[in-house]
Amino acid sequence: MEWACYPFTIEGERSIMPSDRYDVVIIGNGITGLVTARLFGALTANVAIICLPKKKSTDCAREKGNSRHYSIIESSKRLLDSIGAWSEIGRGNIGHYKKIEVWDSASEGYLSFNTPLGYCGQMGWIVDESLLHDVLNATTTNIHRYWSTVELESNNEAGVKMLLPSYGKLFSQLVVVADGKNSTIQNDLGLSLRSVSYDQIGLVTNISTEAPHTNTARQWFSDSGILAFLPK
Repeated sequence: MEWACYPFTIEGERSIMPSDRYDVVIIGNGITGLVTARLFGALTANVAIICLPKKKSTDCAREKGNSRHYSIIESSKRLLDSIGAWSEIGRGNIGHYKKIEVWDSASEGYLSFNTPLGYCGQMGWIVDESLLHDVLNATTTNIHRYWSTVELESNNEAGVKMLLPSYGKLFSQLVVVADGKNSTIQNDLGLSLRSVSYDQIGLVTNISTEAPHTNTARQWFSDSGILAFLPK
């Protein structure tokens, strides 16, 4: 796939130079936005990221080791490796598992999942969200970032026109909206979101075990709920 960036004109607008015009603009500086930017950048696309002001609920960054965690499987590891992030993640304090065991209170037996015969690697890795974001943020270079709010003004054959109060107007052939579940851009576009409550509460915590976890992920299903342990 080949990408090009040329000056172009929208009716009523001045000729836009390449610094104002992008192939892809990512709205959102989270994990999804950063990975998407890196993948498009690998295709030699001209990419920019718009970093929106943090919402009040997320103003305070989670402390390292006290945030939620991602379970990274082999295919996700290969993706992160392809954009040059995994080697840095691997230097951090991450956990891994080589086996999964599952119990059900309605059954006397249990399920055990192991890596394929002859495979000596890990089944998956447990990565702190803050570590993952910090590495992606630090390794996302050569991609211009705008720290601003944004308004989507129009969408036509020439592309998407955006207004950034602190910078002016930007144009892009593709805009990827990745500003989270409480997306302000989604509301601006008039896109509805339907949510269904499961009437359940989840609790995530870090614990220390008396016996070694043997790099095994364990999960119990019971009438009262689900209990899961992921080794770190």
